[in-house]
Amino acid sequence: MKKVFFLLLLTSLFYKGFAQEINRFNPDTIKTITLDSAVNIKAEKLNVETFIRKVMYDTSFYQSFRDMKRYTFIAENRIYSYDKKNKVDGKIYRKIRHNNSGPL
Repeated sequence: MKKVFFLLLLTSLFYKGFAQEINRFNPDTIKTITLDSAVNIKAEKLNVETFIRKVMYDTSFYQSFRDMKRYTFIAENRIYSYDKKNKVDGKIYRKIRHNNSGPL
């Protein structure tokens, strides 16, 4: 009986559980984005007034958000929070199905 107990104790010291471990997001693995149209980029010094003006007069995000209702899509979001030991502390998963032709 002592040998079995000693064996279990010895194996528990070297055991590391991997069942619930989730790999952390690595920003070096971002997917490539392909743009359909030409992009005009202008450099200008960013200050508070410039930022406020851009936010107030930029309608591209709002227009693209309104255009989403024209298309059927599925959106998935996964958000993880980590503790100081880099283990998952909390998580949220949401899945949205939008169908522009009415209820399913």
